[in-house]
Amino acid sequence: MKPLTLSLSRRLSPTFRVPAAKWLMLCLSIAMSLRTFAQTPSSSIGIADGEVRAIVRDASGSIYLGGTFTTINGQTRNRLARLNANGTLDATWNPGVTGTSVNALALSPEGTTLYVGGL
Repeated sequence: MKPLTLSLSRRLSPTFRVPAAKWLMLCLSIAMSLRTFAQTPSSSIGIADGEVRAIVRDASGSIYLGGTFTTINGQTRNRLARLNANGTLDATWNPGVTGTSVNALALSPEGTTLYVGGL
């Protein structure tokens, strides 16, 4: 499994820049999400049968996972899954993604739209 790295660049696209304070808060939020995710016992979050390549957390604490997996803890989740704030798999959310891999995830500023890259 490849290590996850975070870029400190604030440039998201050639024409869009994020203010430094907001970028710092975003980086800290992701770091805390990853820390919580890493410390959650695997029996709670389940086992993915492939790589987890992208992680994003929403305002409610839910964590979205993207990657090459097709199941989490024996439940079908084709390349995209959502964990509840407590780390358990959200059984009500299964978008049924097609394609070979989810490599990037991002939430809209309002937190109402999940953008998925790499299908």
